[in-house]
Order: sequence, then structure tokens, then C-alpha cells
Amino acid sequence: MSTENGSSWHNIFASIMGWQIFSSTNISSRASGIGNPLALHKNEVPKLGWSHKTIFNYRGFKDFFEIQGFKFHSMLGSGYYPLPATLGKLDVRHSHFITIVIKKPL
Repeated sequence: MSTENGSSWHNIFASIMGWQIFSSTNISSRASGIGNPLALHKNEVPKLGWSHKTIFNYRGFKDFFEIQGFKFHSMLGSGYYPLPATLGKLDVRHSHFITIVIKKPL
């Protein structure tokens, strides 16, 4: 399972500035990019299904699935905006996307 990371460096920067984090600027059906002047799709009419209901970070993503009875295996990172994407593999906790590998016990 993959999701955008609420603790990515660009989301941390947005929070420090008092802006909506990049991963959750599509909070209206009328316009996207709300609350963040640097949002890529600012003032566009969002496409159906573009909004996230929950933005996870590393710890929350892991805990969520463990509470549901899954066994944690590993976490992978991808992307490191605005730096080279390969850095996401080195710093999973701050990568743009996080992917959790879990197993359901039999």
C-alpha cells in the first residue's frame, strides 16, 4: 500500500509556513491548491477522486496496519521533492511517497 507522506520535507516546509500541506490541498470540489500558494494545480477544478481522506507519515502508516492485525515487513520511500528522487530510498521517513510492505498472519 502506498500514500503520500505527510512528513516529506516539502510538507514540513508548508506546515512551518502555516500553509496547507501539499498532499492535502484538494479539499474542495471547486478549486484545488487551496491554502498553499506554491501548489502545482492551484485554482484548477479538481478531478473526481483526487482528494486524500487521510495523509499518513511513517509511524502512523505502520501503526495503522499493525492495529488492523497485519505484520510489518518493511517501508520503502520514493521521491524527494525538490531534490533528486533517489534520495527517497535513503530517507524513507521524509520521502515524497511511502510504501508499506505488510503481511496478514494466517
